[in-house]
Amino acid sequence: QGNIMLTEILIQNLLKNAFLHNTENGILTIYVGEKQLTISNSGHKKDEEGSMLDKEKLFNRFYKQSGNPDSWGLGLSIAKKIADTSGWELCYRSDGALHIFEVNFQ
Repeated sequence: QGNIMLTEILIQNLLKNAFLHNTENGILTIYVGEKQLTISNSGHKKDEEGSMLDKEKLFNRFYKQSGNPDSWGLGLSIAKKIADTSGWELCYRSDGALHIFEVNFQ
């Protein structure tokens, strides 16, 4: 079942990330299924140093995307830790136009 408060934090962090890193007039999509949550946005493709986003580092603490000086780079790391300790899967993929975060609740 998982802890409701931790689930709320996970969802808040994913939504905040999607809003903060969405492009101006961009697309934000939320899908909620019985055992799945998907949040996608048309966001920035580069990190703080101007490099392409590194999927391997995306959930690391303090990894930041460019264009957001107010971010600490902790939200996705916290969301991933909550998912892992709850036995859920949190994954990221991109089709080039959209950044897609998916949580599978098992």
